[in-house]
This record gives sequence, C-alpha cells and structure tokens, in this order.
Amino acid sequence: MHKYLILILLSIHLSCYCQDNNSEVLNYNTIVNFDGKNINNTYEYEIKINNGAGTKNAEVEIYYQLKNPPKNLTAEIFDIFGNKVRSLKKKEIVVRTPWSEGNFHTDHRVQTFKLIHNQFPYIIKYSYTEQENDYLSIAQWAPIVYPDIKTVNAKLVVNVPHNTQLNIYQQQIDSAKIETLEELDTYTWEVKNYTCSDYESYSPHFSNITPMVNIMPDLFHYGIDGHGKTWKEFGDWKANLIKDLDKLTSEEINKIHQLTDTISNTIEKIKVLYHYMQDNTRYINISIDKGGLIPYPATYVCMNRFGDCKALSNYMKALLNEINIEAFYTTIYSGLKPAKVNPDFPSHQSNHIILCVPVNNDTIWLECTDKSSPFNYLNSYTQNRYALTIQQNKSKLVKTPKHDINKAIESYTTHVKIDDNNNVTFNCVAKVYGNEFDRLKSFDTHLSNKDKEQYIDHMGLIHKADISEFNIERPNRDSTWLTLELSGSAQSITENLGSSVLLQSFKSIKHHLELPEKRVNDVFVYYPINNCDTLIYEFPQKINEVKGISNITINSNFGTYTRSFSIENNKLIISRTFILEQGFYSKSEYKDFYEFFTKSASLDNQKLMIN
Repeated sequence: MHKYLILILLSIHLSCYCQDNNSEVLNYNTIVNFDGKNINNTYEYEIKINNGAGTKNAEVEIYYQLKNPPKNLTAEIFDIFGNKVRSLKKKEIVVRTPWSEGNFHTDHRVQTFKLIHNQFPYIIKYSYTEQENDYLSIAQWAPIVYPDIKTVNAKLVVNVPHNTQLNIYQQQIDSAKIETLEELDTYTWEVKNYTCSDYESYSPHFSNITPMVNIMPDLFHYGIDGHGKTWKEFGDWKANLIKDLDKLTSEEINKIHQLTDTISNTIEKIKVLYHYMQDNTRYINISIDKGGLIPYPATYVCMNRFGDCKALSNYMKALLNEINIEAFYTTIYSGLKPAKVNPDFPSHQSNHIILCVPVNNDTIWLECTDKSSPFNYLNSYTQNRYALTIQQNKSKLVKTPKHDINKAIESYTTHVKIDDNNNVTFNCVAKVYGNEFDRLKSFDTHLSNKDKEQYIDHMGLIHKADISEFNIERPNRDSTWLTLELSGSAQSITENLGSSVLLQSFKSIKHHLELPEKRVNDVFVYYPINNCDTLIYEFPQKINEVKGISNITINSNFGTYTRSFSIENNKLIISRTFILEQGFYSKSEYKDFYEFFTKSASLDNQKLMIN
C-alpha cells in the first residue's frame, strides 16, 4: 500500500538530486475518506515521461499487505496531446514479495507494471483505492512520489464526519482549507512546484525538513481501540496490544532459575540473563499481518530461538519478569541520523524496540537484537533521543543517554616510515569508542577477511592506503571499546625539492561542506566527533627544521581543534584533536560552522617543508 511506501521514504535520509528533468509528476492526489471506523484511500498519479532515462518512473510499484490489496486499479498511457495510447492489461501486472535482508516471514507484497511508450514525451496516469480497518493515523502524507523529480501539483483531501476530533501535525506547509457540507468536514492541503532540496552535509533527517501532514484521530483502531490524546494514553494502547505475550515455557522457566537463583546482586542477574538471551537467540525480521507492531509471544522465541526486535525484547522482558525484575518494553526511532520525535504529537514515531530496566536510582538499557552489543549499552543508533517506555497507566517519553565526547573517542597512533625512495609503509594502532566501535565490534562474525579489508578501506581511516594486515580485539564481550591495528603501504606523501622534502598529511580531516551562500537547511550534528591522532613520521635522515607548522588551538561554539608538534632526531611527531559537538544549529550559524570546519581541515592538510 502507498502509505507503507511513504513510511519507508520518510524513515531514510534520502539524497535528493532535483536536477533530474527526465520526468515530472504533474499531479499527485490523495483522497482519504474516514467514516469513524474505516479508512478508504484513493491515490491518483499523473506523470510526464520526457525521455528514455525517465522511463524508470514509468515502472510502477504499489506496496500493500495481503489483507488489503489495491482495488479499482486503472492505468493508461497518453501522448503529449492528451490522446490515449493504451490501457494497462491485467496480465501485465506482476505480484511479488518485496525483498528485505533478514526478512523471514512477511505479508507485504508489491504489484508492479510498466507503462512504456516509444514516443517522447508522453504521460502516464494510474489510480487505485485501498481500505484500512486497522489504522494508527488517518493520513501521513508528503507531496513526494519520487524524491529526485519535481512534483508540479500535490493535493491531500481528507473527508471525516462533522466535528470529528483530530490532532493534526503539519510541517513546512500552509494550513488546510476546511469546508463543511451537510455532515462532512473536508480538509484540503495543496503543494505546488515542490522539489526536494539537494542533499547537504550535516542536515536534519529528510522527514524533518520536507512538507508533511500527519493526522491522528482521538480514537484509533489497530488490533484494539486506542486513544492518542497523550503519550500515556498511546502507551496504554501499546501495553494492551502486547498484554499476556510475555509467558515462558516451563523448560525456560527452569533454566532461568538455574542461572539466577544463586546470584544475589540484581544487576548481575540481569547481565546473566542478557548474555543468555544473546547466546541462545538470533535476530530475524518477521512481519505478518500486525507483525509490524505486535511481537510474537515469548513462548514462540522459547521454542524457535529467533525473533525480531519486538519478539526478542518481549522475550527478554519475560525472562526478567520471571525473577521479579520489572522491565519496560520501549519504542524508539533507530538510526544514526534519526527522525526527530515530536513530543507534542502523541503517535507512532518509532521503528525499533529496546528494553528499559529501572534498578534502584539507575536505568539499564538493553539492545536485544545484537549479539555483539555490550550489556547496558545503547549504540550510536539509539543514543540521545526520545523513547516511549510502555507501562500500563504510566507510559512516558524519556530521553536515552547521550554519547558525550568521552564516549565517542577515536584515538589513533600511526607510525609512518618513509624510505630513501619515498616509499611509504605504516602501522596504525587505534582505540575506538562510539560509532566506530559500533561499526567494527561484530566484524569477526559477519564478514570474510577480504570483505573486512574492503570495508576498512572504504571507511577512509587512512586515505589511499593498501592495508595488508589488520586485527580487531575487544577486552571482553561487555567492553564499550576495541582496539584496531592496521599496517600496509600507501601512496607517496613526499616530494624532494633539492635538499628539502615537501610532506603532505598522511591522515587528515576530510569534508564536503556546501558554501555558506548555497546552504539551505539548518545544521544537525547527529553524533559527536572526537578524533585524537598522533602521527609519527620517520625519515631516513635527521630533521633539522620544519616549516609550515605551529602549535595552534581553535575554539568555537561547535567544537575545538588543537595541534602540536615536536622533532626527535629523524622523527616528526604531530598530535592533533578534532572535536565536533553533537547538536542542532540554525542556518544563521552555518557560516561560523563552515569556517571552523574548513579552517581546521586546512590546517590539517597543510603541506610541510622538511629540512
């Protein structure tokens, strides 16, 4: 169904390149009819295909669930003068299961068909309807069909019974025109000539900067009735939805008590059961019927030893409940660059489930889908954002712990050896926390050695290097840091100039920031950067003097850059730290942000004269 496609679109920070003039959406209309119990949606598309490259947008995909297939589908091709060329035939429609890595079961389907013509430009028109008996919102809409092409006209029309209580969130869009005819209220939003802004570095999540309308009724129905006036009410619906799904088999109950009955410390009990869950289950995505929001019962995991984030978190909750430790099933938006949760709009604003375990005056957080995750650790994809803890009559939004600068350190010591022929070999030893730790901690179980080398190379830890050996080690399964050792060769970084040597940086700050005059969006540094580097350049001859370098510190509202150097016989030792604080910054601050970043990078990339 189309709403499913929109949710996918809004959950990803898309790179939009709106210079694509190969096709354009002339009209995109969404008509929503809500009778208080059911929703009937009609979608109408009119797309102009300008040339052969634009025919990719004449290959239509309609996503839906098995229980709600699209109805009344019509599709036609017209020439540029409005003459109908042909209509779609039923035999041209192909139904398939949308592939998704990790999907074990799914009831999602997609209907696909092609509306191809050999004379350009031409116009395609298609429309269909769908009915929803289970719904969390009446509409969740953006004026986008394809993110890389222009939408000339987009319209959302919502018809509801007169005086229906609605909670409406709208963003980057004018308020609706409201008309009342007999017993029907009609809300209309319209957007003209919309194109996505091009991708910008450190910009907010796509869903937070595009025009959007989200409409929640006071009373909704998904599996069971629910109310959405407050987060407590919304959480009550979720609590009732998962009620009685946390029962365990008798064999599992016996095992849990064998593991924990001799342990007196509560935190140690939680840790033992968390490790047990990690060692004896595996993550597999399951999405059948309401499987998108309702977990499989804990007994299912007991017997099958697998589940998705909902099932595994619910299972872990059941393990703790068996030994009288309260844990809260918790919804959260997972992603390195997350969509910003609106705390004033109670609604479904999550894509992941974790577990919150209050212990005394502290809180333990458990990620239940990752075998390599440390105990009581939220990774860079779930840190520093709103989450909804589900408790009957007590559900509330909470903020997850923030990875501060000390939890984001990447500390590298790189020994660079340059011989008489300017050949370069290196050995790098790093201690990494935070996002880089999250990327590397499960390397040994997921990738082949060849893939690991390519992945490390693509990470850009060392520019234009040929890595011959690498090693990754963690002190223990619950460590929140690891060590990485790399060695190999690299392209020459020196040039002989008479008796002097010109040296370019071996490992420097890289950036691709837009010029201030071209910046469109605010700045969102979604994760802190704390890179500490010590570079030891070893030359074949003694160093007498180095020109082009000095000790320096740059302080700004966004972070700091520091650099110092020393000379020891034939070695030049450069130490530098680059810190970028996470946070939101307004577009008006972007010029200063740009200057701090570019000045730091310029100093870092500075060529040095070695005598």
